[in-house]
Amino acid sequence: MAYNFLLLFVVCINLSCLFATNGDSSTVGTNVLKSSQFNGMWLWGSYMNRTNLTELKLHGINNIIIHEDVFTRNSPDDVYNWINEANSLDIKIHIWIQCFYKNGSWVKPVLENGSYNRTRFDEIIDKAVNYSKIANVSGVHLDYLRYPGTAYRATGGYMNACNAISSLVSELKSNITSINSDIMLSAAVMPELENDTVYYNQTIPFGTYADAYYYGQNISALGTYLDYLIPMIYKGNYMSKDFYKKYDSWIGATTSKFVQLSPKAKIISGLQGYVSDDDPTPLPPQELAGDVDIALSNGAYGFCIFRFGLFNYIDNLNNNTNNSSTYYSNSVEDDFVLNENSDNIISYRTGFPLLFLLLLLVCGFYSWKR
Repeated sequence: MAYNFLLLFVVCINLSCLFATNGDSSTVGTNVLKSSQFNGMWLWGSYMNRTNLTELKLHGINNIIIHEDVFTRNSPDDVYNWINEANSLDIKIHIWIQCFYKNGSWVKPVLENGSYNRTRFDEIIDKAVNYSKIANVSGVHLDYLRYPGTAYRATGGYMNACNAISSLVSELKSNITSINSDIMLSAAVMPELENDTVYYNQTIPFGTYADAYYYGQNISALGTYLDYLIPMIYKGNYMSKDFYKKYDSWIGATTSKFVQLSPKAKIISGLQGYVSDDDPTPLPPQELAGDVDIALSNGAYGFCIFRFGLFNYIDNLNNNTNNSSTYYSNSVEDDFVLNENSDNIISYRTGFPLLFLLLLLVCGFYSWKR
């Protein structure tokens, strides 16, 4: 009789393990994932083979922006197979192009004589067209679509710089649409919409946004041609600065402003998955989920996290300390991964308790027969 009670007790414990969820993350991110239309992340090309696409899908990721160097770090066939696998899981792949930053140096959109840098324009457009021809590629993503804070020095001033960059995007959009009308065009843009004199000690003309004056990014013009505008609202790099401490929610205020300024493009809030560039510790999933929620509450169509390797998943599947979902690296730039987790989440959670339960039932039945 004592054995039967003991067996019943152990069975109940295992049943509770079978149906339990991770206690400290049972509701983390579930609602924000459901309410977001674009759940994305940036991915270095060197990390392609470190991703488990099935796991990413289970964690709610439905868009991956992967750096174009993936084609130089891997064989074309391997990249195409990876893209096809992602597509089969309904994960959209966007190819990430560095526009005006090449081989470690900035490239000017406007030449010294005031004309546009046609050579560089053609290089960028040719890349975008070629990527648009790849089967199952869903989008082209433009990064470094700007000056490094010096647009006001361009020949013809910041307005000529803005016109040059907007002209490139307009022309690029027309070219890729003629190849594939379904290709989505997105761009990462700076989040500074204030008349901000903090960084470069310049007096911005009244009514002019910092994005235009410093970076040559006219958000309203770009929002006419792009499908997605992705402001890089990296709170760890901005909220610590005195100028931005006046905001109760800088993420929310910035997202809302971009929504107001964009005539067509949907706003995807680009969020930092780690503390700051000075401290690449991944944010707790609850905090990152809160940042996503603020962005969505202020009109964002979705979110994109920078970057894979430096963030925790925000859903409720696998965020415990014993089975971390973070692919952590020591630096925001290096490719060293300390911990890779490719376990199947569902089998990890249910397989062992179920096996143990069945074993106990068999032993109990054998004992009863005796």
